Amino acid sequence: METGLFKQTRLTQTRVQTSRVNITENQLVAQLTLKEDITNRINRLTKERMELVSLIDSLKTPKHRLALNLYYVQQKLDIEAGEAMGVSRQTFFRYLRKVLSELAEVLGHAESDHEKGLRLG
Repeated sequence: METGLFKQTRLTQTRVQTSRVNITENQLVAQLTLKEDITNRINRLTKERMELVSLIDSLKTPKHRLALNLYYVQQKLDIEAGEAMGVSRQTFFRYLRKVLSELAEVLGHAESDHEKGLRLG
């Protein structure tokens, strides 16, 4: 009895403790990986946001810059953004539609300039 059951119990107890340690280590590694992933995402989003703000600031018309900033950067509702600009919701959307066309044109020029640079380089 002493050699059979009690030894088995000690081995089982050791296996359980080792298993708990492994589970804890695995959970810690998973948490650290998750933290690193979240940090990378935050850094990427921050960089994208700064690029967006820089692009908005490059636009000529102050009302257009304000419309984009309110709607996309500050994430105001259309009604709130219109009120902040002192215009109706419909007028706000007209500004937004116009500025998005202007922005697409600016991005198109930037993209074609980039492609020209690649061909020349």
